[in-house]
Amino acid sequence: METTKDHIEHLWKKFLSNEATKAEVEMLLEYIDTASDGDPDWNIINEGFLKEDVLQHGFVGMDDDQRENLLRNLRKTTSVNSDPPVHRVHFLRTSWLKYAAAVLLICGVGAYFWTINRHRNDLATTSRKKLLQTDIAPGGEKAVLTLADGTKITLDSASNGNLAKQGDAQVVKLANGQIAYEVKGLSEKDILWNTMSTPNGGQYQVTLPDGTRVWLNAASSITYPVAFVGKERHVKVSGEAYFEVAQNREKPFTVDVDGKSVVEVLGTSFNVNSYRNEATVKTTLVDGAVNVKAGDKVVKLRPGQQAAIGNTTGIAVLSNADITKTLAWKNGEFNFDGVDLQTVMRQLERWYGISVRYQGTPPDITFRGGMYRNVNLSVVLEFLQNMGVKFRMDGKTLIVTN
Repeated sequence: METTKDHIEHLWKKFLSNEATKAEVEMLLEYIDTASDGDPDWNIINEGFLKEDVLQHGFVGMDDDQRENLLRNLRKTTSVNSDPPVHRVHFLRTSWLKYAAAVLLICGVGAYFWTINRHRNDLATTSRKKLLQTDIAPGGEKAVLTLADGTKITLDSASNGNLAKQGDAQVVKLANGQIAYEVKGLSEKDILWNTMSTPNGGQYQVTLPDGTRVWLNAASSITYPVAFVGKERHVKVSGEAYFEVAQNREKPFTVDVDGKSVVEVLGTSFNVNSYRNEATVKTTLVDGAVNVKAGDKVVKLRPGQQAAIGNTTGIAVLSNADITKTLAWKNGEFNFDGVDLQTVMRQLERWYGISVRYQGTPPDITFRGGMYRNVNLSVVLEFLQNMGVKFRMDGKTLIVTN
């Protein structure tokens, strides 16, 4: 059997993208079944592109039991009579891999990986049942649109098509659930303002009248005009939002970040985080250029830089910001790399719509890695429990008791 690096990678990528034929899956099975840990070609899967897909597919370096699980589920995909593309296992949705979404959580001094099978049988049955009884689904596409006259539209339950008309601007819900504006000529005196807001456990996307695309994280809002008239485009945000700004050098785009800073752009992609229970307001530039203003201070960011504004520290610039970490929420992931328990808990509060209380001093835990955001709260709690975090659920309140 051909086992060159390129061929193995080709088979694996086709399997992950649901494009592998029955014969190709069987070839991949044969290779995985016979490869040894020392086989350099096996490391292509075990250490190479498998790691690149780990947040999506829930794997880190597999032990023997995990490999057997993979083989078992791969074999299920070959139980077909014809030779069309095989439907791959949906790793984050199978019961035996519900733990895979959280497999990257690493904890404490001398940190180590939490693998799929490690400790999952350690929880008492009564404790596991208790977690399931208090289970909470992950967040989703939820938002409220407040029109200029105060009318509120719940977007996640609204039908597709025209939602409202304001002056000469038509608000439309597209087939993909996003909100867009169809605008005919408006004068400066006709400016009407809308606000889109997401609750805890919600996120949403809007295309502004100029074509700028905005993604809102949970517990966030953006206020904008139904048409950009005049010499600039101005919006206001709170919470967290990612912008892909439509270029218009004749009309600069400005963002008022919760009254604490102003971001000036021409056409660029960037993320702002201004949650009021976080220590700093952060603006992270993905591409293009922005000016960040706070009081009488101004800094110009280059791609990959992040400006952090505290209550007393002015503007601090981080030259090599972790863009993957910053945009994890937009890409459907949590990234807990290098953060403490309280930071993790604040993210869980916003995404699962829970509240967290502490009895005593919170445990000193530093996390590494991350997990997908499409898992129920019970999966997260089970791993926290395995890492020594003691807690109890009281309705939608998580009480940490360490």
